[in-house]
Amino acid sequence: MARLGYIRCRRKQDIEEFKVVSHAEKLFIDLVNELGESGGNALKETLDKLNHSDTLVIRNLREVADTVSELRHFLSTIREFQVELVLLESNNQRVISDEGFETLLAIKEFIEEKERLTTLRQKKIGRPIQTFPPDFYKVYTEYKSGAYNSTEAAARLSIHRNRLRELIRIFES
Repeated sequence: MARLGYIRCRRKQDIEEFKVVSHAEKLFIDLVNELGESGGNALKETLDKLNHSDTLVIRNLREVADTVSELRHFLSTIREFQVELVLLESNNQRVISDEGFETLLAIKEFIEEKERLTTLRQKKIGRPIQTFPPDFYKVYTEYKSGAYNSTEAAARLSIHRNRLRELIRIFES
C-alpha cells in the first residue's frame, strides 16, 4: 500500500508545500501553462501506478479533471482500485461520497444528452427546426374550444394560417 501524491501546478513553491503536507512516497507533477492547462501525462502515469488499497493525495478535484466526464472517470478509477483519496482542500468531500458519485453520473448523462441533441441539430439537413411560437398552447386551447377561428388564431400568433395548421398537425400527432 503506497502513498502517492499528484499535483498540477505552475510554481516550484507549490510543489515544495505539497511535498510537506502530502507525506507522499512518490510524487507526480503536471506543470501547467498560464491558463492552468497541462497535457496530463503525470496524471495518467499516476493512475497507471495505482494498486489496490493505495492512498492518493491531491489538493483538490480541479487538478484531476476539467470536465464532469473526466471527474467521473477519475473517481471510477479510484473506486475500482479501492484507493483511499485524500483531499487536502476539504470543499470537495461531498463529491466523493456515494451520493455525490451518483449525482456526477446523472450530470454527466445530462450533459452528454444535451451535446447529442446539439450535434443532431447542427447536422440536420434541410429547413431549420421550427419551434412553437410563444403562447402557442394558450392560443391552441382557445382555438380548439371555439373562442375564435383559424385565421384569428394565426393572427394572435403572428403566423400564417397554413403555418398554424402545420403546427397543430405536429402538436397533435
